Amino acid sequence: MASLKQNRRSTEPAVVMRPGDVERYYGISLPTRWRWERLGWLPARDVFVAGRPYGWRRDTIERAAAGPSAARAALPAA
Repeated sequence: MASLKQNRRSTEPAVVMRPGDVERYYGISLPTRWRWERLGWLPARDVFVAGRPYGWRRDTIERAAAGPSAARAALPAA
């Protein structure tokens, strides 16, 4: 039987960024973050706790900050 660590996608732990962390990362206020989420300028939250959106993985936010070309490069080939 394989261990749980071998079944994970990455050997590094996922670093979760909560909304306040994202605000500090970009240097923006809470209303600005809400607006950016609503306009789609931030990626959809990809960390869920009890089925509710909780935050983002750090690499998701870093790819979004790098621009659309970096986000597309991380997508699997079709």
